[in-house]
Amino acid sequence: MTKEKPTKNLLEGKYQTKADQRANYLLTNYLFPLLQSIERESKESKEERFGSFIKNYEMLIDSLKNIIYETEELQKNDEEVTNYEEEFTKDIYSYERPTTSFELFDKLQNANLILFGDFHTLRRSQETFLNIIKKYLKILKTEEKNKDFILCLEYLPPKQKINDKNLNSAVKKELIKMTANIEESQIEAYLNIIKFAKRNNIKIVSIDIRRKRKEKLSDVDEKIAKNIMEIYKTNKGRRLFIFIGEAHLASSHLPEKINQYSELKNLNKVFIFQNVDKIYFNALKNREIFNAPVSKLNDENFYNKIFKINDSAYSIQNVSLATKYQSLLQFLESLEITTSEKSSQSFEDFINILVDYLIENIKNLKLQIKEEDIRDSLPIIYFQKDIGYNKMIKKTLNKEEEFQELEKTGCFLKNNKLFIKKFRLKRISKVLGQFLFEKIYPRHFLKNIDKKLAQEIFSIFCSRLVTPEKFKQPTFENKEAETIADQIFQKLFLKI
Repeated sequence: MTKEKPTKNLLEGKYQTKADQRANYLLTNYLFPLLQSIERESKESKEERFGSFIKNYEMLIDSLKNIIYETEELQKNDEEVTNYEEEFTKDIYSYERPTTSFELFDKLQNANLILFGDFHTLRRSQETFLNIIKKYLKILKTEEKNKDFILCLEYLPPKQKINDKNLNSAVKKELIKMTANIEESQIEAYLNIIKFAKRNNIKIVSIDIRRKRKEKLSDVDEKIAKNIMEIYKTNKGRRLFIFIGEAHLASSHLPEKINQYSELKNLNKVFIFQNVDKIYFNALKNREIFNAPVSKLNDENFYNKIFKINDSAYSIQNVSLATKYQSLLQFLESLEITTSEKSSQSFEDFINILVDYLIENIKNLKLQIKEEDIRDSLPIIYFQKDIGYNKMIKKTLNKEEEFQELEKTGCFLKNNKLFIKKFRLKRISKVLGQFLFEKIYPRHFLKNIDKKLAQEIFSIFCSRLVTPEKFKQPTFENKEAETIADQIFQKLFLKI
């Protein structure tokens, strides 16, 4: 298959493919012509719309987090754990400026102690750490660079021998202790770090401390710091790369305990965080989450945006906040704690909040929505673990491709029934966009456009409202529809 020759984009003045040009032609001549009036709005009106969008988005993410933290499993956490996590949230909240991977790796080359935060339920978190290690190994200038540093891993069992044939099963057991019923794909992400290190003869050690029942977390941090000190003493001259749960990295937690050792206190340290909530929202408000330089970090399919917090700390944004908390929600689903009537009701309440959020933003397209019709005809929601789910699926879906679509995307809408097999917020938003498409008017923009294409554009636009920034391109199968949806989003919120 030959690649399409780039041609000049009529709207943006850039060179893109013919598919992009066709998308621009449709957008300019037929689709949502009322966007032209939006472009003529005053700067104040555009800023007001963007401010309203951010406020609504913050409420949406808060609603998602509320569902998560109201679950039985997280309510079992003692008060100390809750306070411990809140201290991390309050500690990391602002940044100096966007930066690039060049600056980050320049810092890493001069660091002796690198502390990298992990969000355990997010596979992208472990993949990013591995990509950092791969690139770091490439840029090191020492002759035996694989002996230049040591990986210190929280999830590696204490005293575990790396060459043990039972290594994989031992790590799996440790991960299950850390994060309960972790999925196989998640375990693989952790194991890939160990496999890479073994292939490249990089030394790996455990900093895992088995927390005893009701043991204070400050005591746990103290023990981990002691562990790190012992590793440093027995491996003088080697840099330490520490991969540990992000909450440990609040300044009053592990870093404070590390600094109690004079040898460690005087080391050149770099902290790397990922997808910090307050940094994300500050970057969103400044539009820098969209405009920051893109870093690919050895992975061609995903983007990363890097923000400098201070001279020794950086935050890598590599997923949307919706994706981050969705990963935690999916983990909780695997524990089968979302099957209660209360939990199912919380999910349905959130879907209603999501519909309200989409409606408010759709109004910015100057299209009318029959909200009373929507309230009276919202899809009936069936979650995979609900009683009667399988029976209703067999009764409703009668084509093989429908089952395949449900399996592939995690949700499917038919006959006003929304089946949710996996809670993937971006996909659910797209499906709800298909539902809302039937409720909008006027329809004059459909005159010269295939209805199926118009519905796809509209539903992808709804999905984009939930993940405002993009860390992967393309996201959906229909590139033409995605290009148009992206440009609609940009015209509404980013072109000032």
